Amino acid sequence: MNERKYVSVYYDDSRDIYIVVPLRDAKSHPSRSSIDLLLPTRSFTGECYLWIYTEAEHPVIKIENETFLPHEVVVRDGRRWLFMGKKYLKLNLASPLVVSFFGLTDPSDDIFLITSNKGFIPRGGLADIERQILGYSRESLGVSQIIPNVTTVGRPVKFKLIFTAGRTGIKRGGRIRLTIPRIFSNPQIKDPDGDGYLRIVKADAQLEIISIEVSRDSWEWVDITAEFKEELKPGGKVIIYYKA
Repeated sequence: MNERKYVSVYYDDSRDIYIVVPLRDAKSHPSRSSIDLLLPTRSFTGECYLWIYTEAEHPVIKIENETFLPHEVVVRDGRRWLFMGKKYLKLNLASPLVVSFFGLTDPSDDIFLITSNKGFIPRGGLADIERQILGYSRESLGVSQIIPNVTTVGRPVKFKLIFTAGRTGIKRGGRIRLTIPRIFSNPQIKDPDGDGYLRIVKADAQLEIISIEVSRDSWEWVDITAEFKEELKPGGKVIIYYKA
């Protein structure tokens, strides 16, 4: 469950990493010709392969003063995946990687991919990439909603978070992740009267909170991970309350 606009998708199948980042919310600077991306992620050290999904003919990527250009420029209408080269990377949360992009014509639907899988050839948009990596897209698993979705900073608020399973449902052992900004009260499940109290008030399948920790995507967020102890059928709901 993740309601923030900026989405960074991280996959680890114990052999390879796949970091898939839509560029729609990467930061741009009026005085610069680039857009910049801060890429916080779990620790990984090794050779990685860089791809970009874009309609730009000559995109340029810069990482740690190193410049990457397309290995093959495909001139045609519409977005397509371009291989930008490889780089030995040391990734960790303490010093997130900064990636700069130049020459993008319309980054709103562009996607940046880093993977350690040399043989992985991306195809299609975000949902297609998720299916390539996981065997399904996240949209098929379900949708989430936060009420209220707008708040005033500094005022206490109680959030209701609703997750509805998609057409595939979620199998026993499947997990959902709720991500909360660290500027809110630190999430906890022990003190009902304390700030940050979080509880599952409804679940159409047995669900257990198994961890509360700094986000895998950024130190600015906290991840709450819950695991299904039995299958959640298509259309099944989970409702969680959180007191900020």
